[in-house]
Amino acid sequence: MSSVSGKHLDLLTEFLNILPPLRSRAEREKIIQDHPEHQIDEIYSIGGVGTVVGGTLLRGAVKEGDRLLLGPSDRGEFVPVTIGTIQRNRLPCRLATAGQAACLSVGQVAFPVRKVINFQQMRYTASLLLWFTY
Repeated sequence: MSSVSGKHLDLLTEFLNILPPLRSRAEREKIIQDHPEHQIDEIYSIGGVGTVVGGTLLRGAVKEGDRLLLGPSDRGEFVPVTIGTIQRNRLPCRLATAGQAACLSVGQVAFPVRKVINFQQMRYTASLLLWFTY
């Protein structure tokens, strides 16, 4: 296939269209119905908003107003948080489901983090999870 002329692009398209999905529809639905688990890749502290966590929702679904647990901290503790706003691809949305990358505002969190890097806002990198509450 040529990236310049596009020769054989039709063969690539045909190949991609016949690939089976990684999971069946039933498996995807089951994962979405599970309790939410959001793997956090980055933590931001934004003025007027508070703490914003960015990462991938591994299972379940998260909507505005959901109460989750953030952790574990360096001491192994989890902190209860309430989801404020949700953004996907820098656009606001009301729901994020399993497999989607999203940023979630969780308000003010007094939480020790492992590494701090200064940008326009404070940016942290950590390996944390948002977990469901009962």
